[in-house]
Amino acid sequence: MMTEKEKSLQGYMYNPMEEGLVQDRKIAKDLYFEYNHTLPSNYEKRTDIMKKLLGEIKGNFLIEQPFYCTYGYNISVGNNFFRI
Repeated sequence: MMTEKEKSLQGYMYNPMEEGLVQDRKIAKDLYFEYNHTLPSNYEKRTDIMKKLLGEIKGNFLIEQPFYCTYGYNISVGNNFFRI
C-alpha cells in the first residue's frame, strides 16, 4: 500500500491532510518564509535555503523573491534557471 506522499508524487489522488504531508508543508512554509525575508544581496544564504527546500538543483540558478510553494521537494531546476 502506498503512502499519501507516494500517491501525490505519482500523480494519484491523495489525502493532503495526512500528518506527514501537513508536516512537509510546514517545513516548506518555514523555509520559504526565511527565503523571502533574507536580504536579496545575501546570495549565499538564499542559495543554502533553496538547497534545503527544492528537490533537485543543477548548476547556477536565481529565484527572485517572493517565492512560494506547497512542498518544494517536487521542484527541480536546471543550470542557469531564472525565475522572476
